[in-house]
Amino acid sequence: MTMRDQQAGFRAIGGETQAEDDIVKPGFENLQQVQACQTTAAKSSLIITAELTFEHTIDAARFLLGAQLAGADLAGMVARYGADELRAYMDGLLDYTERRARAEFAGFPDGSYTAESWMDGDGVSEEPIRFKMTVVVDGGTVAVDLSETDPQRKSPTNATFSQTYSAIVYVLKCLLDPDIPVNDGLYRLVDIRTRPGTIVHARH
Repeated sequence: MTMRDQQAGFRAIGGETQAEDDIVKPGFENLQQVQACQTTAAKSSLIITAELTFEHTIDAARFLLGAQLAGADLAGMVARYGADELRAYMDGLLDYTERRARAEFAGFPDGSYTAESWMDGDGVSEEPIRFKMTVVVDGGTVAVDLSETDPQRKSPTNATFSQTYSAIVYVLKCLLDPDIPVNDGLYRLVDIRTRPGTIVHARH
């Protein structure tokens, strides 16, 4: 979907028609700001910033809408089946995911595996960044230790713990049967350890 398609969709959802300039210039006050930029690089930077701001706004609106719809569906199911029965089905789904994921992880060779890599600088200094990871596979569970990775930097190369966690789980999920759901049943089997203040667990 292009940005213009998304903009058209939001006009339809809002039930209002906006001037074209109001649609194509999210993130800056008016097109004169772009025209006032002295260099092509400055214009590009302003437009990219505006586009990213608009994309983030769209994502936030989608999450809010999805949460509202999911909440309405959940309330309807509670009213229809009762909280206890619904909770039993939800727990059953998590247990099903855990069984399937555990069986897949059990196919990985048990053992401890360590790897180390470096990134050239952080955009602020030329000091290399060291990443060290130890992965332990044990009977259908996976533990990932990144605690020996370098301290966080004064640049956007840092990741929060949630970013690191989601990236690792994503990679692990790619190694499993794609039919396995992603929920707490999978997360139960994955232990990710970091050290606060490192580049993979930044404290801002």
